[in-house]
Amino acid sequence: MSVYSDYLDEIETRRQQGLNPKPIEDALL
Repeated sequence: MSVYSDYLDEIETRRQQGLNPKPIEDALL
């Protein structure tokens, strides 16, 4: 579950930077 949490954190970081969220394929789910 930590990988998913890290993925969500990265999405939020990218959103703050004005970038598009990473595609779900990039998450190791």
